[in-house]
Amino acid sequence: MIAIIWITTLLLLGAWTLLAWGLSVLLRGDAAWIDTLQRWFFEAPWRETLEAWIPGWSMTLQALLDALQTLLVWLGGAAPWLVWIAWGLGALPLLGLGALLHVIVVLVRRDRAAVPPPPGATR
Repeated sequence: MIAIIWITTLLLLGAWTLLAWGLSVLLRGDAAWIDTLQRWFFEAPWRETLEAWIPGWSMTLQALLDALQTLLVWLGGAAPWLVWIAWGLGALPLLGLGALLHVIVVLVRRDRAAVPPPPGATR
């Protein structure tokens, strides 16, 4: 059980690290990639179909991309540092949860070992 807890914890930590690394790489460059993404969305052949299903999606996406570009320009070089600070703030509770589950399993095992089995029962 303890192995399952730590394997799951480490897999989640790995996914969290991969997400932080990808975001850090994305934010380390300039904000020009947002213009490329915006052009790709608005030149896509499925734009009219999506507009029929979700009216106003293009205006919402335009506003979100503009806000993202403004935020990235405003943050500047501090954005990758902020990503790694957020990674640390997310990794500590994840490791703490793994440790807490480890302690709970150890305490339950110790409690079970202290109780003698009833007569005639096998473990």
